[in-house]
Amino acid sequence: MQTTLPSSDEFRKWIDEVSGQLGISGWKLSQLAGMPNNAMNKFMSGAQKDMTLTTARKIVDAALLLATKDGVSISCPAVVFKVEAAAQ
Repeated sequence: MQTTLPSSDEFRKWIDEVSGQLGISGWKLSQLAGMPNNAMNKFMSGAQKDMTLTTARKIVDAALLLATKDGVSISCPAVVFKVEAAAQ
């Protein structure tokens, strides 16, 4: 089975794109996700290399909630699960 999650750099790019589409800053998105004030800045600057899946999920959920409220269509970070049959 192959699992593909976005890399930290891909997720940073997604945050930039979605924040722009929603007309908010990454800092505001982090507030909506219930993150500490400087956590997003550290992640976006690369000072923090990565984040937990739980934190990433909170950011995605906050973006989707705001997009739904505002009637904005956004993409979600790609998560791919690929299962291949075992060779016999």
